[in-house]
Amino acid sequence: MLNRVQAHPSAVAYCESPLWELPSGRAMTLERSRHSRWLRLREGRLWLTEEGHDTNEPPQDLWLTQGESLRVPPGARVLIEAWPSARFEVLEVPAA
Repeated sequence: MLNRVQAHPSAVAYCESPLWELPSGRAMTLERSRHSRWLRLREGRLWLTEEGHDTNEPPQDLWLTQGESLRVPPGARVLIEAWPSARFEVLEVPAA
């Protein structure tokens, strides 16, 4: 299950990836990972569909608006579409 949060990003140590830009009418897939990740939306709005690691669970849809962050649990695959366009970061918790 995806958890919408408003946590300040400095509350946890992250290894930051590049800033992604998704133009209007385009979609991308955040593939499954063994680690938790966070999406942090800088600009725009995103429509997300999560396919959980349990194939018996139906996909979940939700919206992410500017300034919001979303935890993506290990094993989840997420389809991301910008409405109309968006800039966001994908953050990973570094391995211990």
